[in-house]
Amino acid sequence: MIDKKKALLINFTADAYHWGCYGTSMEIYDTLIESGYFIETRSVYEVHTLKPTPQNNKEFNDNNFFKKYSEENQDLCRSIKNSDIIVINAEGTLHGLAKGPINLLYLMLVCKKYFKKVVHLINFSCFPNGDNTAPKDHTAIYIDVLKMLDNIVVREIFSENILKEVGIKATSGFDCLPRYLFRYNLTGRMKPNGCVLLSGGVKMPEEYVSFYMKFINWLHSKDIPVRFLLGAKSDPDEAEYKFWHYLKQASKHKDMTLVEAKSFKSWTDEFRSATFFFSARFHHTIAALSIGTPFAVLPSNTQKISAMLNTIGSTVTCLSPDEDGFTKLQDLVNNGLNENLESQNGEILEKMIEGAKKNFNNI
Repeated sequence: MIDKKKALLINFTADAYHWGCYGTSMEIYDTLIESGYFIETRSVYEVHTLKPTPQNNKEFNDNNFFKKYSEENQDLCRSIKNSDIIVINAEGTLHGLAKGPINLLYLMLVCKKYFKKVVHLINFSCFPNGDNTAPKDHTAIYIDVLKMLDNIVVREIFSENILKEVGIKATSGFDCLPRYLFRYNLTGRMKPNGCVLLSGGVKMPEEYVSFYMKFINWLHSKDIPVRFLLGAKSDPDEAEYKFWHYLKQASKHKDMTLVEAKSFKSWTDEFRSATFFFSARFHHTIAALSIGTPFAVLPSNTQKISAMLNTIGSTVTCLSPDEDGFTKLQDLVNNGLNENLESQNGEILEKMIEGAKKNFNNI
């Protein structure tokens, strides 16, 4: 171990968003160290704010554009040059053609084309068009870049099928969060406290907000305590605070408790003690699955939650934010309070952990 190799870990999320992102990034970090590497990280915030950003597919392969890029990002290019391998923790970044995904795609191309590095793209979902269709036309840049990479491990089967359709070989793995929870013995249930635990989502359209409001008012009518979960290592999602504040002001449930988790363990303890959990967040749903907390979920900004549930063969499906979905949610909560809902069994947890391990099989 005296001559360790260097891994550059790009799109690192331990210091962003919420504790679920912390857990999945730290599992990658810890496993790379255990594999004999020393690590340099580059934050997801840096990736999303890099400039210049290619404005069209032509600029992706323009040597003059790269010259300008390398001049403006000398420190980053030096880090790439001095690394033995590049590990891209893409998580939910690779969907659509906004600045974030374009920056990450170009950064991967730079690592391969100009620095000839071994690039591992792991722990991610890929929805180039925002749905289950394969990349084409403008989003064909996904094909051009991903086919250059040395190793690709997606975290659910929908993304694997999308890439397979365009001839890109990808291993179907899983998100790294369950492996991190298991590493620290945090997958066991505590005694349920009778509370319903809530969190928001990446995007909360008006129909979601109305659905949450109706649900919270119903919980109030049944005298069911509610806790709203927030918290991050740093830089928490401000939109989540605004959503909480709106719900507190507009709903009838004035006793709804705000929980700002100050550590990863305190965040997981909320799931371990909750009687039922409801949200529209990907990593929060995985935490509930890993711990065995009965839950229901609305779709996220992509199909990543449905894809994840499908990958592990979960019997839980995403609710629709309508009357039918609300009736199902009521039934699930009532069954949870009456302890009629089965917690996820060990087979599901084992499947998630084994899937997460695949991210590191070729590193």
